[in-house]
Order: sequence, then structure tokens, then C-alpha cells
Amino acid sequence: MCSIVDMEVLDRFADQILVTPTELAACWAELEQQLAVFALAVAHVEGGGAWADDGSVTMRAWMRTHLRMSDIDAGVWLRRAGLLNRYDAFAECAVTGALSSSQLRELERCDRRKYRRLLGELQEDLAADIADLDAAQTALACDLWRQRAGALVDDDEPAVEPRRTLNTAVAGDGHLLGRFSLDPAGRFEFETAIDNAVTWHGKQETRTAEERRGDALFDIVAFFNLNHAGNGTPRHHPHLSMSMDITTLDAPSAVNDQTGELIDTGCAGTKLCDCIIHTILRAPDGTPLSFGRATYTVPRHLFKQVAARDGGCRFPGCSRPVKFTEAHHIHWWEHHGTTDYPNLALLCSRHHHLVHRIDLRLEWINNWDLQITWPDGTQRVSQPRGAPPTRRPQPRAA
Repeated sequence: MCSIVDMEVLDRFADQILVTPTELAACWAELEQQLAVFALAVAHVEGGGAWADDGSVTMRAWMRTHLRMSDIDAGVWLRRAGLLNRYDAFAECAVTGALSSSQLRELERCDRRKYRRLLGELQEDLAADIADLDAAQTALACDLWRQRAGALVDDDEPAVEPRRTLNTAVAGDGHLLGRFSLDPAGRFEFETAIDNAVTWHGKQETRTAEERRGDALFDIVAFFNLNHAGNGTPRHHPHLSMSMDITTLDAPSAVNDQTGELIDTGCAGTKLCDCIIHTILRAPDGTPLSFGRATYTVPRHLFKQVAARDGGCRFPGCSRPVKFTEAHHIHWWEHHGTTDYPNLALLCSRHHHLVHRIDLRLEWINNWDLQITWPDGTQRVSQPRGAPPTRRPQPRAA
């Protein structure tokens, strides 16, 4: 196992690293041919079934264990293996370098069950048509091929629902990684939703465009969880069952009852701010004995009062309206903060998680202005956007 960088080892590869642009292009072409051969080898091993000899349930599981691949990467190689194994023309072009990896990826989108017979008949013509195209031109050519193939499919066949796919896997650090494919209608809805949800914090903005789109996706999912079964009110609570020991409430450590996985401390704290709580009495071995009554941490009428004052997310620079928000306990609930009007402020789900994750300090100043203090001492202030307040706040701090 390598514990330090051995510069002498790197020196031995210097002639392969210190190359010209022309040599780099040639190196990539050779590598792509090797990758095509590897994909065909994957297809051979999968078809032989020997991968099950060590007890692996699927070829994908074998690849995760023996090739140290992620679930997503294993799926990518299995799709490539299936394409080259089914269509000889594509396989020959791939191993000779006539088709690139990017072009093969576009051909995978043509390899749908309803098109396979037609694709098998026309594979040589399609390979010849795209061989000299770049990746973008190949994508357009494959889109056109799918449109024409759809018109040639027997009209008597039942209508096929649009094919939309989503594959996800959890990385070692708990992040969710994924790959999705949407039909044109799905793409329109997705891009429109992202455009509607993306925010910009003005001069205070530090996020990249990519990060802003990622935050927009988070907001869309959080909004659905708050509103999907109601009539527009944000008081619909998503059903998430998590268990924790009462002695850990000061730094909540919880387990997702459905998956058995630990829930991030910041996420658990966020949910404790505004949720439905059941008290469950358990035996020493953990067996549930009895269930207490459910209680709303923040009653609906109180949420409406806070909403009338705040008018939306109170995080400085955030313009999310009330329907995107949750009630946050300024003096945290798990720190014995009370559930009352002066101790609550509205935060959108993204900023609510941020407050709990990095332990921001919130306090009222002046006439319901909310001051937020970062661990490094940075302070920012937001003003209420709702109706004029009828009483002054008492100082409250986390």
C-alpha cells in the first residue's frame, strides 16, 4: 500500500506524462480502444456467470467488491457491455477507434427495448453516419434517429410511456450521487423548476452557478415534502420516523427507522424544530412497549402568527416565501427552548439545515430584526417582511 508519494516512481512515467497535445490525443485514442475491449470483457464475464462463485448476488455487486467500483460506475460499464455485446458493428467500431466513448454513450440512448430489432438491422448504417461527427453532432444525429425509429415502430404496439430514469448511490461521506435521464417533456419541467427555484443573494452571493442549481434542487425537494399532500399550506409534515435517546438531545444523534442508517446531526436538529413527536417506551433490549400521543412541536395557529410577522425565510438575503419555510426555535428545542412566538423564526429548509449544521447564533434586535452570528463573528441582519409586529421581542439567543 502506498503511504507517501514516491517521486522516483513518477519519474519512471515522465515520458508518458510530459507529452505534446498530439501525443495526448493519441494516448486517449488508444485508451478508448482498451476501454471498449474492457467493456466486451465485462459482457463475457457477466454472461459466463462465474462472478457468482464467491457468493455475489449480481455482476454489479461483484464489480463493487472486486473492482472497487461505485454502484453508479458499475452500472455505466454494464450498460456499455450490453450495447457492444448486442451490436457487432458498434463493437468493431469501438475497438478500432472509429467510435468514441462519448458517441457510444449516445448510442446507448438508442438502445431501448422497443428499438432493438430496428437498431440491429440498421446498426452498420448508423455507425457509418456518426463515425466522423463530434460528440454534440452525434447527440443530434441519435436524437433524429430515435424520432425516425419511433415513426417506424408498429402502430399496433401499445403506447410506451416516456422513459425517465434515476440512479443513485450513497458515497462514503454520506453524499448522494446520481445520474438521471429525462425525455424532452421531463427536461422542460426540470429546467423550468430549477430556473424558478434558483436564487441569488446579491452582493453577498458566494456560491457558484453549479452550487446555486444544487441548492435549487434541494429547495424543490424540500418544498414537495412540505406541500405534496396539502392544499398549499406548509403545515404538512413529511413522514420521517427516526429514533433517538433522550440523553442525546443536546447534540441529537438519530437513526432513520426505515433504513437503520444514522441521520446527520444537523438534519436531526432541524427536524426536531418542527415535527410531530411520538414518545415510545422501550424495554431494556429495545423492544417497543407502548406509544405516547403525537404532538405538534409548532401548532398550526402559532405557525400562522409567526408567518404573518416574518413573511418568509428570515435568513439574510433569502427571498423564499412562507410556503417554503419551517419554524426554527431560536433557542433550540433540544436545548429546552420554548415553543412560543418570541422564540420562533421562519427559515427555508436549506437555511434551516445550515443554521443547525454550523451552529449559527440567532437573536432578536430592535423591532423584530433578526441578527445572525457566524462562528467567526460575522454578523448579518434581516427585517420582517410580514405585517407590522404588535409587540417588541425579548432578547433570545441560541
